[in-house]
Amino acid sequence: MNEEEFINSIDCCFPYENPMKWKKVINTAVGISDNACFMVLHELCRPPRSSKVGYKTKLRIFNFLSKRFRHPLVTLLKRIILSMLKAEQVPVGVALSGMKIVSVYENQYNALAICLFSANDRTNKTELFYEHVISQWKSKA
Repeated sequence: MNEEEFINSIDCCFPYENPMKWKKVINTAVGISDNACFMVLHELCRPPRSSKVGYKTKLRIFNFLSKRFRHPLVTLLKRIILSMLKAEQVPVGVALSGMKIVSVYENQYNALAICLFSANDRTNKTELFYEHVISQWKSKA
């Protein structure tokens, strides 16, 4: 399974309530790519509205993921991640700071998306910066 197939396989259908399945999904992500692991994290931070997954479950999954996926961005974005696990938003400035940090790690689209959706930005500053970062990454490809 490649990264795109993996991402499509868990998008809006992560098995939050089945530890055997989510452990397998995480182990698969670790074997694919950093961006695949950030997709798992994205699903934890932004579960579908139809999902009733609670904070404790999300935190348990996050802790499992953190032990297997050691990437500097997990630590650097921890404030944003933990807020999102609690279904809380961060200030726009915090989201933008996170996005600036992620921008250094090329092609970490899902980490960037976590920051994008972490704030309720009515000014669209985060959206504009998101598009800028994506444009920079694509110009280097």
